[in-house]
Amino acid sequence: MKALCCKDWVNSRGKQGDSSESGGADLLVLGLAKFVKLCASQGLDCDESGLNKIWHPTIVASGVVLTFEGVNIASISDFIEEPTEQPERRVKSAEKPKPIRHEFELAPELIEETFPLLDQWKIATRAKGSYSIRLTFTDAVVKEPKAHQLSQRIYRSRISLRSDGTFRFGNVDFSFGNPRASGSRDRLRLELQWGQQLAQLPLAELITALFTLRVLVNTSQAARRSKRQR
Repeated sequence: MKALCCKDWVNSRGKQGDSSESGGADLLVLGLAKFVKLCASQGLDCDESGLNKIWHPTIVASGVVLTFEGVNIASISDFIEEPTEQPERRVKSAEKPKPIRHEFELAPELIEETFPLLDQWKIATRAKGSYSIRLTFTDAVVKEPKAHQLSQRIYRSRISLRSDGTFRFGNVDFSFGNPRASGSRDRLRLELQWGQQLAQLPLAELITALFTLRVLVNTSQAARRSKRQR
């Protein structure tokens, strides 16, 4: 595994009387503060220097990179520094706050530690919506390209093929974002939506099943075995 990204789309809702932008910034700053506090409670140092970026500000902790977007930068600056005193205006009934997207990029070797951290963050910030998860494999990992071979390999296993071309493993529906053949430059991705706690996601079992059934193949390991057999 190269990297695992968890995207959590959050609908920002300001307090009554706030504008949609300032309300969004208020929720965003709350999310950042909760994230830093949770990291500190787990002994993870946070580098907040990336908050100065105009595009895609970031916070870096051990095993986690938080990137966010969706709120006017000027509004964020007002909340992070000293908010300027401006007359409040009420939100029109047809005016909806813009969603804030938080993207967490996780180190694969620290998933067991960081998944519970993100669950705590979601509860603390009252974030809504499901996680959109994308797992990117290394260059050596490829998916079985032949449909009939793939169907044969998952026959009577815990993995089933759905009518829309996606797959199911227990209660997890997933797909391959770039089902490449060997020789392509783009890396293979596994993508899924998850509405429960990340700690309850059977990710390790799913990955193990995919390699055990040879739906996914590590070509570097296969090449080494072939050399030893000669």
